[in-house]
Amino acid sequence: MEDHARPVEEQPSETSETPVSSDSHVWEKISPGTVLSGKVSSLHNFGVFIDLGGIEGLVHISEVSNNFVKHPSEVVQVGQEVQVKVLKADPENQRVSLSMKAVQDELWKQFGEQHQNGDTIKGTIKRKTDFGIFVEVLPGIEGLLHVSQLHSGAQYNDPEYDVGREIEARIRLLDVETRRLQLTQRDIPEQDPWENIAGRIQEGEIIEGKVDGMTKFGLLAEIEPGLTGLIPFSALKKMGYKKPTKSYPQGSVHRFKVANLDIEKRRLALVPELSAAERMEAQAKEASEKNQKNKKKAQKVRKKPTPKPAGMTEFGALLAAALSQEKTKD
Repeated sequence: MEDHARPVEEQPSETSETPVSSDSHVWEKISPGTVLSGKVSSLHNFGVFIDLGGIEGLVHISEVSNNFVKHPSEVVQVGQEVQVKVLKADPENQRVSLSMKAVQDELWKQFGEQHQNGDTIKGTIKRKTDFGIFVEVLPGIEGLLHVSQLHSGAQYNDPEYDVGREIEARIRLLDVETRRLQLTQRDIPEQDPWENIAGRIQEGEIIEGKVDGMTKFGLLAEIEPGLTGLIPFSALKKMGYKKPTKSYPQGSVHRFKVANLDIEKRRLALVPELSAAERMEAQAKEASEKNQKNKKKAQKVRKKPTPKPAGMTEFGALLAAALSQEKTKD
């Protein structure tokens, strides 16, 4: 562990209380429940050291964030200014334990008082996942911009969505209690389209949708304002579409069958609904491909050499095969 100008006997163990240097003026403002500003002095597997102005306290890894964190470097960097809440203060033993996530609770509360659904906000892209982009709107507060909520015509890998870029979006859903912030770059419908969706859409039903985006998993089709379904590439390829984007270009309207409706996870999976002629063509194509595979298998079987008995010469094997064919003819 790095030495932070502490005596050897005062080096910290991996606990949430840390020995710190003595400074009477700084200690006067350190008391349980107090929120203070400090600077990140070092990062370790077990937590973050914060310089409070001559006194260092430890934010244990469990107190860094409300989200799971493997290492503090996922959240903060050395030299960064942060706000922390004092959990324990022991001047006699010169130990201070701090929390960053406790401050997040206050930040979320303030954010909820200052913003509401529909507000336009700016943020910085912090990271990208297969399902969306996480945007930091305030230090400690991130919102999710789902791939289905990018502005119309945008692609997930467009430069404007690179990590570190600043983007503008609207608040689609803000829930301070569960710390959920969903963002969108689309028009926000007056009513949540997922409310009472079971009464409007059923699995197996045929619906219309407009292709308006693409992810690594498939094409996106808008069914109604705020409601987008995914047409998996795997399903399209299984149906014979080698280049799905040619058959389903941006802005085109098609009929789809609802393959899966997961209301809890807010996921809607679609597959193309083929006309009678298209179904017959697909079935004929599938049968043709199956026949081709069977022919290839048969050819491999015919080409397979007949094993010759042990000790028999090549000429002997050929002669035996010829005699066998003659007997078959008789």
